Amino acid sequence: MSGARSVSRAVGVPLASGIVALCSGQPELALERMLPVAGSLSRLGGSNAQRDLFSLLLIDAALRGRQRGLAESLLSQRLAQRPDNRWARERMEQLTSGRKSAA
Repeated sequence: MSGARSVSRAVGVPLASGIVALCSGQPELALERMLPVAGSLSRLGGSNAQRDLFSLLLIDAALRGRQRGLAESLLSQRLAQRPDNRWARERMEQLTSGRKSAA
């Protein structure tokens, strides 16, 4: 099997099936498929913007799947790299304000 085919099978297929699951309203399945390959996205190549989109989809799946701890962790990582990222900051504020009101 060629290197590109191997990477596509190992990373691309789980990522694509995770995106389909997320778009189909199945965030838990999306996380199950995408999370194991999240650290391997650079193997697919593509631009930084394309890899960033996959990161955003993973965060969205965690938020939709009500995986608060995972969502906070992913958002924290994003904010550490991009402290001025409004999208991430707003979602982190929503998560932390929800935690404060539940206490």
